[in-house]
Parts: sequence; C-alpha cells; structure tokens
Amino acid sequence: MSTTKSKSNFWKIFLSIVVLLMIIVGLGTYQMSRPNISIADNSVLTLNISGNLPDAVLDEDFSSLFSRTPLSLQGLRKTLIQARTDERIQMVLINIGPLMTGFAKLEELKYELEMLKQSGKEVWAHLSFAGDKEYYLATSADKIFLDPYSALFLDGLKVELLYFKTPFEKLGIEFEASAQGKYKSAVEALVNNTPSQADLEQRNALLDDFFEHYISQVSQSRNFSAEKYRKILDSELLIQDKKALDMGLIDEIAYMSEIKNKLNKKYQDLNDEKTIFISARSYAEAEESEFEFGSDHEIAIITIQGDLIDADGDFGKSNSFGTNQIVRGIQKAAKNESVKAILLRIDSPGGSGIASDKILNALDSAKTKKPVVASMSGIAASGGYWVAMNANRIYANSMTVTGSIGVFSIKPYLKKLQENIGLKRVVLKRGKFSDAFNAFDKFPAEAYEKYDAYLANFYDVFINKVASYRNMPLDSVKQVAEGRVWTGQRAKTNGLIDEIGGMSKALEMAKNLSDIPPDESYRLVNYPKRKDFFEKLFDKELMKASLNAELDAIKTKLAESIVKAWLGINPINIPTTYYQQVHGIIMEGLGLKPLTWQPFEVEVN
Repeated sequence: MSTTKSKSNFWKIFLSIVVLLMIIVGLGTYQMSRPNISIADNSVLTLNISGNLPDAVLDEDFSSLFSRTPLSLQGLRKTLIQARTDERIQMVLINIGPLMTGFAKLEELKYELEMLKQSGKEVWAHLSFAGDKEYYLATSADKIFLDPYSALFLDGLKVELLYFKTPFEKLGIEFEASAQGKYKSAVEALVNNTPSQADLEQRNALLDDFFEHYISQVSQSRNFSAEKYRKILDSELLIQDKKALDMGLIDEIAYMSEIKNKLNKKYQDLNDEKTIFISARSYAEAEESEFEFGSDHEIAIITIQGDLIDADGDFGKSNSFGTNQIVRGIQKAAKNESVKAILLRIDSPGGSGIASDKILNALDSAKTKKPVVASMSGIAASGGYWVAMNANRIYANSMTVTGSIGVFSIKPYLKKLQENIGLKRVVLKRGKFSDAFNAFDKFPAEAYEKYDAYLANFYDVFINKVASYRNMPLDSVKQVAEGRVWTGQRAKTNGLIDEIGGMSKALEMAKNLSDIPPDESYRLVNYPKRKDFFEKLFDKELMKASLNAELDAIKTKLAESIVKAWLGINPINIPTTYYQQVHGIIMEGLGLKPLTWQPFEVEVN
C-alpha cells in the first residue's frame, strides 16, 4: 500500500511541476508579446487618481501579471517630474475618482503638480460627484471640469472614533493594557467606551490643523477669501454642477469625452489615427528612469510602508517589506560604494517597538558611512517616528501625522468566554509566575507591576533616544512626547522634524549632504530590490516563509478568530483600517510585546 501511495504522490508532484512550468512559459510569452510604447509629439499625459494611493508598490504578486498594479504616490511623483522637461508632453489631464488616502499624500502630489505648472505646462482636472479630498486635489489644476448633472459634496472634515469594549465583552473577551504616555490612545478603543480628555485634545488639535490647511489651500488656489470658502462649507453641502460653476468652484461643465475632443482639436487633426493621450503607466514604461542611466552615483530609497512587524515579511503580500528585509536592504545600501546617500521614505503608523529599533540600529550603522535623510509621507508616527529620529535631516508634509512618542502593550483574556461555554481549566505549575501570562485571566497584581515596569523602561528608552538623536533637552522631549500625535507643521515647531517638504525636497537635501557634485546626476535605486512575480516565485526567503507558515498561522488564527467573531455579530460595517489595526494589536499583544502604534484612525476624513 505504501508503494502505491508513493507512486501516487510522485505523479501528483510531477504533474504539478509540469503545470507550473506551462504557466511560467505562458506568462513569459504574454509579457514578451506586450506592444512597445511610443510617445507622440503634442501628447497629453492622462492620470487617473483614485483609491488608497499607496506610497509605493514594492513588488508584484500573481495578479499583477493580468491586471495593472495601482498607481502609487512615488510612481506619480516620478511621472510628473519626467513630464516637466519632456517636450513631447504638452499638458496633463487628471481624472480624479473617489480618494481614500490621507491629505498629506495629496499635499505632496499637489506640490508636484504646482511644480509642473511652473515649468510652463498646463494642468486640467476632471471631477464627478467629488468630495472635499477630491476637490482639494483638483484645485491644483489650471481648470476644473465637472460632469453634467454631477455635484460637489463639500461638507468639511471629521475624525470618527469607534470603541470596541462592549461588543468584545458580549463575546466574553476582555483586555488588560498598559500605556506609557497620557495621549497614547490606541489602547482606548479596546478598553474604553468613550475617548479620554487627552485623546480628545490631541484629535481636536489635529483636526484644526487639517481644516485650516484645507481652507487656506483651496481658497488661495481658487482666489477666494478663507471666509468665503468657510461660508460655502457651512451653508451649501451639495452643490450641483451649474451652481458650482456660478460660484467659481469649477471652470466648465463637461464629460471627459468632451474634454478629450477639445484637446484633440487643439493638438492634432481629428482624422489622425494616432492618439495624443498617454496614460501614466504607459508613460512610465516608455520612460524607465527620471535620472540619467549613465550616472555612477546612486541614492538608495528605503521604503517603510504599513505596520512594522518583527518578521521577515508578510507572506503573500506585495504592499510591504518585513523588518528583516528592510534591515538587509539598509546594510546592502551602506556597503555599496555607488550609493552616496540613503533616503528613508516612511508611510507607517508604527507597530512593534522591537522591529522599529532593529531598523534604527541598521540606520545608525549606515549613517557612519553615508548621509541618511528621512522623508515622511502620509504618516510616520510612533514606531514610524522611531526609525526616522537619527536621520541627518527629517522632512514631512504639513499634514503628515507624526510624533506619538509612547508605548503600550495589551493582553486579551477570555475569562468570561471560558465561563460562558463551560470550559474547565486545570493548571499544574512550577514557578511563581508560570501561569501569569495565560490567555484566560488578568495578570496577578505582582506580574502586572513587572509588566508595567518593563513598558515604562521601554518608554524611557524611546524619549532618551529622541533627546539624544534630536539634540533636545529631555524635559523638552517629555513635553512633546506622552504618545501625542502632531501634524508635520507642529512637529517642525516643536523640534521633532527639520523641514516641511515632500520627497523631492528630501532628495535635494540627500544630494547636498552627499559627495555627488552639484552638476552631476544620480540614479534612484530601491533597497531591498523590488521583485517581480518571477523573481518572487523562486525566492529562497519566500520558500522559507512558506515552510514556517504553519507555525505563524497558529497565532494569526487566534487573533483573527477574536476579531472576526466580534465582526460577525456587529451590525455595523467596520472600516477596514479598524479591522487591520485591531487584528495587528491583538496578534502582537499575544506575545506581550511593547507596541509603538499611533492612535486608531488619526486620519482626517
């Protein structure tokens, strides 16, 4: 019987290999058969901007072979910089769809569009049923078009908070937490039913800064007074197309097809079969680098995106690199003599304090060899700030969310659930604290004191590192720490960052600090290298991750079961960001790690 089974397994493996090879050959043929892209004179660059707008697409998964990867902020920035000096590109046409990204990223994109206009190129924007974020971005354009019978939904900004204590308690799940810093409010969503006064204070300050920036930017772009735009937000709400035109909020009412016809008449004969329109993706494929290929100088980009987890990587995800991958990338960039500077690009709310410190340690070593400049994208808070604090210079956008210098840990316990289902538990112990960290009950008092003291020490390490790296008195750091989040503008005032600006300004500083001569160019190189699907398919680290997946799945499934059980009985459609962070905090909390996450949902909507 064993021989028959072995033969059966052999043929299953053999057939799987054959099928896999056929898929690889087919996909390779598909990729090679894609047409070459040429750019016509008098071209119009078209950008379709919508959705989450990730800071970067770090590598490709299987689906990317059949569908286009989403546009990223770094990709759009690169495209707009190339278009500035490309004589074939006459103007840029932006179609803005529903945006689910932060204002800080839109601020950086707005800056690149303004720079494009300063180069002498025109920008047009098209909207359909646009809200505040979509309209904010559109005001970068020389002309704003709105679909007929459409409307602007301009209702202002808000922060929405959800508290999960009672829904979890109904399942018999409770949480015990320790938070160092009175503003460190990520734990509040799981242990409170209402926000603390400290949390309300920081969120109202954040909302005030966002709202003032939004009002000033829109009113300046459209030649309004700030008072006039405030009155529009407080009185109109839903502004139909013709009224929006009469009020000067838009310039024309037109479908996208009508806009393209107008541009066709302007830039080419309508009978010409060759289109004048080129998409951002096609343009990027045609123009592979924004800098010269022949340059011997490199600036390395280390992108830190998403939650910081102490692991090699998120198996199957293409949106982030794991801590150890990032560390290896920093080490390779530091050793490479062609790399003259390192740009640390951060779009992370933090996560594991241990993971953050591993990255900081690698950057400390790299900084002894070459300059390191940090560029904060939408968010670089808590652990996202930790990794940046020893950079030679730190840049952030005005509306970047940063700071949150604090630490917490949280432990779920299932005492009520155990009683509700009649689960009986017998424990045989050797050692006073051998059962102190069980998942069914709270800490014994003495164990909690030790747990709390460990986190207090971790917090002291955090604020002392900030004081040392930022050359600030410890008392000054304590005043701006306590887990409080700040906008980039306030972070500059209180000394946590150096300059307001996006990735372009950070790169200028990186070049200035390096030994690259002012009149010479450089290439941007990603570390770790971004892998396409075929490279990932045979990557040894990926194979290693797959072999360890069963062990990692135990903790993951426990965290998922807690969150999904609650979601299953909750009648509210919980936002994805809440689910992801609840899951992440519970998963890491099961290991009792010190966590450096920013507060839940600091993003202003």
